[in-house]
Amino acid sequence: MLVRPVTEFNLYHYLNNKHRDLAFPLAQVFRRLTDNGEFAAIVEATRDAQ
Repeated sequence: MLVRPVTEFNLYHYLNNKHRDLAFPLAQVFRRLTDNGEFAAIVEATRDAQ
């Protein structure tokens, strides 16, 4: 298994226009998951499971 990723890229989440009212709350959840380390833990668990 590689220690460092070959490449990295940003993920952008798109919402259907009818769900535009969810954009700000969703951004807040993603920010919270990133800030408290949960997002990194999910990514690491996913990598370990492969």
